[in-house]
Amino acid sequence: MVRVRHLETTPTSWKEQVHSFAASAASSQTLRTVMMVRDPLDIVLSGYFYDASGGEPHPMRIPSDRIPVALNESCATPGLDELCKALRGFDASTTSWTQMLQRLPPKIGVVAQAVHERAHLEHLVEAAE
Repeated sequence: MVRVRHLETTPTSWKEQVHSFAASAASSQTLRTVMMVRDPLDIVLSGYFYDASGGEPHPMRIPSDRIPVALNESCATPGLDELCKALRGFDASTTSWTQMLQRLPPKIGVVAQAVHERAHLEHLVEAAE
């Protein structure tokens, strides 16, 4: 049994990973693979609760590198006006991502987390394809 975990797996890199594994396991005549992809909503909600609780050091960094990115993306994306307005109220030089999530209403905080997770979700879509 082999467990391969690569968050940026694409249809091309997946084929390369399988070929690499097959070459290293050439003595075996059988190769079985299973690809599991988490539900995107689970990823966003899990990330929200984890980051809001201070589960990792990165979201607690001040200055926050996540707040400006989320602000720019939300203000440039139609339909995210409420998030854009809310994020404008935070100074990324004095506020961490965790602090911001703790201060936002959960309804807005989950959307902020979804904006943050967007690139990871796009990689999962590519991997699933």
